[in-house]
Amino acid sequence: MTKDTYARNGTLLALSCYVLWGIFPLYWALMASVDSLSILGYRFIWSLVFMVFVLLIKRDWAKTFFAEAKVFIRDKKLIFSVIVCGILIAINWGTYIVAIAANLVSEASLGYFLNPLLNFVLAMIFLKEKATKTSIVAMILSFIGVAVITYDKGVVPWVSLILASSFAVYGLIKKNINLQAYTSLTLETIIITPFAVVFLMFFSKEGMMPTGVPMSLLAIGGGIITAVPLLLFSEAAKRISYIAISFVQFASPTISFLLSVFFFKEPCPPGKLLGFAIIWAGLIVFSLGSLPKVKTDSTNDIT
Repeated sequence: MTKDTYARNGTLLALSCYVLWGIFPLYWALMASVDSLSILGYRFIWSLVFMVFVLLIKRDWAKTFFAEAKVFIRDKKLIFSVIVCGILIAINWGTYIVAIAANLVSEASLGYFLNPLLNFVLAMIFLKEKATKTSIVAMILSFIGVAVITYDKGVVPWVSLILASSFAVYGLIKKNINLQAYTSLTLETIIITPFAVVFLMFFSKEGMMPTGVPMSLLAIGGGIITAVPLLLFSEAAKRISYIAISFVQFASPTISFLLSVFFFKEPCPPGKLLGFAIIWAGLIVFSLGSLPKVKTDSTNDIT
């Protein structure tokens, strides 16, 4: 496989991941009657069940998983990284589900508009990638856009900031975890699932499964649609640069924002629309400056 093909495949994996994430509000809206924290618990439990099922039918994956798990349990730094990833993704998922339940889809989409810019800042600080003039302009425009939305709303958009920061740090750590995508995701869910089980058994009004067959099926399906995009994301992060991932990520919040306006009928006052327009302008500038990297950059050796 050539370097360009390897990077191109990584870009396609990332695009598939973010398109799926963009339409997820439609799925979680079907479970609006279920407590948000209960949904979070179901996501972890059924994601783990799904990953175990995948490992059972993919023997080569299972062999690699157990080999990497042996390395994992002897590496304290790796254990710490995976635990932090599990906590961060739990915070991200929980915040997102609460936002959807509270009809704050546009705030959720704002968080994922900000995420690429946070990615770039983290890439500069921790991955030593150099800032360009276009990226600096993009960050300034996005900051102005958020300031306009904050002023219009009258409060700090905490949902957006939590979503953006938690997933930006999650992605940065995942990029430096030397494990197969399915191994790291399975280990993350193994670590968090016991807490989810305890919560559902003793603190959730729904219990281990929500009432009714339709809701139970949605809870099970939620685990599958949670795991698949994360697998795609983890694999994409190994194939292309963090900046390239940021560029592709714009698909998700754009889809979510359009859904918030045209499907969920959330109000979009002029100040809010102006803020998003300024952020979009920043993203366009950022995208044009990042485009060459999407075509050529690959962070791993070809195997």
